[in-house]
Amino acid sequence: MLPRVLEPEVMDTAEEAADYDAMDHRAVNGAFCIDFLEAAGRRKISRILDVGTGTALIPIDLCGRAPAVRVVAIDLAEHMLARARENVRTANLESRISLELLGHDGAHLEDLGELAPAGHVDRASRFNRAQREIALERGPG
Repeated sequence: MLPRVLEPEVMDTAEEAADYDAMDHRAVNGAFCIDFLEAAGRRKISRILDVGTGTALIPIDLCGRAPAVRVVAIDLAEHMLARARENVRTANLESRISLELLGHDGAHLEDLGELAPAGHVDRASRFNRAQREIALERGPG
C-alpha cells in the first residue's frame, strides 16, 4: 500500500491552502485511493475518516471510486478546510463528505464513532494512529 505522508506543519494561511490545492495530486491520490479500496476488499466500509484532509482531494477521489462511501474529513487548518469546502461543493459531494476542524488538543476525535481510516484495520490502532498523526501535524509541544 502507498504510504501516506503528512506534511510536517499545519498550513494555515489562505495562500498556503491555495498553493497546496493548485498542485497536481491526482496521480498519487488516485494510487492511494486504489490501494485503500483494494485493502478494504470485501469489507463493507461505508464511512471513512480522513485525518489531515487538507483540501479534501482524497475524500473526493474516494467518493468518485466508491459510490456508497461517506467520509468524515478532519484537519487542523481552517484555511485548508475553507478550500476543502469549495472543492466538496464543486464536486457536489456535500451530502457524502463532512468537514470538521479538529482542535489542536485532538478534542472530538473519540466522538467520531466507527470509521475506517485509510490504511488502518482496527479501532484501537486507528485511534492511536490518528492521535500520532494529529501530533505530527501539531508539531512538538
